[in-house]
Amino acid sequence: MKKLKHGNNWAREHGVHEWAGKTAGGVRHYVEETVASTSRSVSNWLAKEKEAIESANQQQDESSEIESDEQSHAHANTTPNRAAQRARSMQRQTQNAAARQPSRAQRQSAEERHASSSREYNINAELEKIDQMFEQGIALEVIERTLNVPTVEFKCRFARLYLMKAFALPKEEWKKHGVIDKGIGFANEALAIDPNHNDALKYLCMLMGLKIGQIPKTIINAKKIVNLTVELDKLLQKADQHDPEILHAQGRFMYTLKRSSMPTIFLNAEMKKLHHAPSFEAAMEKLIAADEMLRGNSIENNFFLAKCYQHLHEKEKAIEYFGKLLALDPNNLYEAERQKLTVEILTKEFKMNPLKL
Repeated sequence: MKKLKHGNNWAREHGVHEWAGKTAGGVRHYVEETVASTSRSVSNWLAKEKEAIESANQQQDESSEIESDEQSHAHANTTPNRAAQRARSMQRQTQNAAARQPSRAQRQSAEERHASSSREYNINAELEKIDQMFEQGIALEVIERTLNVPTVEFKCRFARLYLMKAFALPKEEWKKHGVIDKGIGFANEALAIDPNHNDALKYLCMLMGLKIGQIPKTIINAKKIVNLTVELDKLLQKADQHDPEILHAQGRFMYTLKRSSMPTIFLNAEMKKLHHAPSFEAAMEKLIAADEMLRGNSIENNFFLAKCYQHLHEKEKAIEYFGKLLALDPNNLYEAERQKLTVEILTKEFKMNPLKL
């Protein structure tokens, strides 16, 4: 204790307490001054930054005004400047961005292809359904009410089915059921949608050929036959000349005209304007071309080839083609009747047994 008192006395004598107090006060003052100085520096820096930002914004606004003024008075100042360069840079960026994006036409084209593909898929599915219903023996009138859609594909399909129905019926019942006229109606509806539709043209030609053959060859019907014949001739020239069924129809058409025994029809002025003068040779040219493409597998084509050879008195060739058609299996009643008629021709006209062919 005495040592502690002695130390305090010594400290007072030598001013140690006073120095310590002054030192502590100095430290506090230094810290306060440092903090205040730092705060002022930060405030000054923020103020300068704010001023710089405001100045930059003002310059940008002025540049925009200059750019706008230059665009309005381009003829007064053509010297490149920063605003113009910036504008060109932005334009290039816009063009590059646009180039990376598909054009409106490209998008529409892709959308149309997708829609077309979807429509094609749906149409094919519906057309298959129509064929299935027909094969099941459902009446075409019922199928029409169920699946008749106003598109060229549907109209064309019904024209074909009415043609097939005609081949499945005796000729005497064609008019009763109206199959030829209904088929022609659907083919014409398809051509009203697409005037160059190959299948629609083909079915119309085939149906009209059957219709002409169905009309009694009388003087009363002569004008009607001539008009239909002239119309059919035009359609046959418009149809696909590489389609074997069209080639067959053309050959058959020429054969039928050549076989016409009515001077009122054959000598008509309109008939003389036909694309080809009817002859058995001209008919054979078309029928042989069709035969090559069909590889001899058409009862109808073989029949008319045989008939042409028969009228040209080429008996062996006629018998050859009659024999070919008898070797084929008929697909419908119409072809079966052709085979029956062939047997009669060979038996009565050629005086031979068809079974030996």
